[in-house]
Amino acid sequence: MIKSSPLKESVEEILSKANRLHNFISQVNQHIVRVEDEEELFRNSCNIAFEFGKFKMAWIGLFDDAQERITLTAQSGVPANIVKLFTNALFKAGGPQDHVLQTGEYYICNEVELDPELAELQLLAIDLGVSSCLVLPIRRSCAIIGTFNLYAAAPGFFNNEEIALLEQVTEDISFALDMLENNTRQKAIEELLVNNEKKFHHTLDNMLEGVQMHDFDWRYIYVNDASVKYGPFVREEMIGFTLMEKYPGIEQTDLFITMQRCMNERVTEHFDTEFIFPDGSKKYFELSINPIPEGISILSVDRTEQKKAKDLVRINERRFRTLIENSADMITMSTLEGEILYGSPSITKVFGYSMEEIPHKFAIDFIHPDHLQSYIKKRNKILQTPGASFFNELPLLHKNGQWVWCEVTLTNRLHEPGINALVSNFRDISEKRKAKMSRIESENLVQTIYTASLDAVIIINAEGIITKWDKKLKNYLDGLNRK
Repeated sequence: MIKSSPLKESVEEILSKANRLHNFISQVNQHIVRVEDEEELFRNSCNIAFEFGKFKMAWIGLFDDAQERITLTAQSGVPANIVKLFTNALFKAGGPQDHVLQTGEYYICNEVELDPELAELQLLAIDLGVSSCLVLPIRRSCAIIGTFNLYAAAPGFFNNEEIALLEQVTEDISFALDMLENNTRQKAIEELLVNNEKKFHHTLDNMLEGVQMHDFDWRYIYVNDASVKYGPFVREEMIGFTLMEKYPGIEQTDLFITMQRCMNERVTEHFDTEFIFPDGSKKYFELSINPIPEGISILSVDRTEQKKAKDLVRINERRFRTLIENSADMITMSTLEGEILYGSPSITKVFGYSMEEIPHKFAIDFIHPDHLQSYIKKRNKILQTPGASFFNELPLLHKNGQWVWCEVTLTNRLHEPGINALVSNFRDISEKRKAKMSRIESENLVQTIYTASLDAVIIINAEGIITKWDKKLKNYLDGLNRK
């Protein structure tokens, strides 16, 4: 028996499964009240498991007197060519049926393909589309007479809470068998249903998600604690009142139109919506609306804080992008390997590349060969230290094949959540470099003239102050002083 932990489920899957189980249990309990014989009880239970519980297959089998074989008595969803596997079939020691008989406990397998006790089913599991199964004992007068076998498509489908509820269903079926046998079922079954309804409501009351149920006249027939906390009303102010009485004008909203469609057409809807309360306050909810025998159920999760956080991120991203797109500085973000993930729009203006040409190229492809080894050495050095950076002046390749001198600062932000990249900030210094070279050339020219001149040279600034004189003048003045 493989009882692995159920896989992590999304909120939508949790809400959907909870609704399916409610429908399944509710329908079984309603049919138990009206059932007339054992055959009808078993047939209805399988059909309800398949139709309302959304199980892939469901079948009930009864053991022979020697408890060596089991025969399928009722089923739903079992293909005709598979029925023979469960008809007057011997079951081996340690297998699912034997386990139930020997221990009196359920048999669970959340990964059919890995369970050696389900070898025959494994060969057909892919075609049948089943990954999990649960085998539950059915009793009459406390003795095990058969099993209720449920199969689900998803691996890891059955968890402890769901198993507890499904065990309650088989206990209800077993109780109904006793009542049929004793012909005193009606009163006892009704008491059982009331107790089960209380147990189910207790489960709903302790859910973190909000649950509310409405009848076909839009009256609140149930709200759990989480749902009460979401709104301005206590439970006593809601039960028995209509939705329109508590929220006047709601029938004019898109939300109500969706609820009405679920109510009338018996369909399911899952969506996010904004809800405005009578005092004008707003909240954002993830809703799952499902038809139930009494009307509809609404399962809700308050997403207000997540919505605010997402909106703030969106605003900040818009501000950041505006700053980046209007900045004269250029920015790239690249991977550890140097592949460029993002390039700011100013790159197009300076280097002539389109926005589509930058991503997925490598940064080293744009660096002049004479400077490449020095760049790689400095880059590798900062990879060892998060937040480290280096500054350099490099010629980078223009789309037209020319080299553009830039000041470049590369910073290691690979470990920062939301960035996870090497960030390069650089700017075109071509004009600045040309001016610097021109100044150097002018200074060299002046120095050449200054040195080569046969005459004494005096340099006077704009204020008339002598700032420099050459050696020839100094020698001349020294000669005058000696005379």
